[in-house]
Amino acid sequence: MSQYDGGLAGVYPEEEDDRLADLAGDSDYEDDEYVQSISKASEDTSAMDVLKGKDIQGIPWERLTITRDGYRKSRLEGYANFENIPNSGQLSEKLCTPVEKGQLYYEFAHNTRSVRPTIFHFQLRNLVWATTRHDVYLMSHMSVLHWSPLTSEKHEVIDLQGHVAPCVVQIPLPSV
Repeated sequence: MSQYDGGLAGVYPEEEDDRLADLAGDSDYEDDEYVQSISKASEDTSAMDVLKGKDIQGIPWERLTITRDGYRKSRLEGYANFENIPNSGQLSEKLCTPVEKGQLYYEFAHNTRSVRPTIFHFQLRNLVWATTRHDVYLMSHMSVLHWSPLTSEKHEVIDLQGHVAPCVVQIPLPSV
């Protein structure tokens, strides 16, 4: 949380709305308490919610027995980042401009929990594609879905249910 201009840098209020997330309670975090607490949450997170103190990811820290800082500390101590290419992080450190603490690097507007991929993997970034700032594609229930952050609507683009016989034909889906 930045103290830029006395508020949260990168967080701009948007109109409050009544969109409800379709939470199934699933998460890649295995703690039962977390899953139960998050499944009780029913709202998306807007910039206005964040300005009022809500967690940007919608995690109800006040209902958990661990604090956000405590969880972050234990995760940093116990989690080893996976690398497909050994030492690839060292190369990116040389190529990237170092970030300065307290600077504005993104503008948060909205976080939804209503659109979820149904294939879970530790490299989730490979299962969700944001081809433009207004188009997000993901796999969900044997379909490729398009979600628009402008309208908060999702539409099926490709239905793969019953059309693919894995032993006979494989249809490669290019990463977008």
